[in-house]
Amino acid sequence: FTKHKLCNSRQYSIYNNMKSRCLYEGNKDYKDYGNRGITICDEWLADFMSFYNWSLENGYQETLTLDRIDNSSNYCPENCRWTTMKEQCSNRRPKGVNK
Repeated sequence: FTKHKLCNSRQYSIYNNMKSRCLYEGNKDYKDYGNRGITICDEWLADFMSFYNWSLENGYQETLTLDRIDNSSNYCPENCRWTTMKEQCSNRRPKGVNK
């Protein structure tokens, strides 16, 4: 029951992928997100349009990816940014680190 006409937008796909990684144990990446306790702020979880509007106000571009500044913290406006894939790859936790 969407309240918007953005179901086919890139932001909606990014939003749904974020939710899936954090909330659904069946997601192949759940072990690195939800299983580690990574969550999504209530504001975004309850309302895609809140995430969408944040995106537009914070530098969203088709060529950028959603990145958590602190990889041990949650998806929220204070901890997320839009970056290039190169920047995001340099902001990964070391392999084998669970936090």
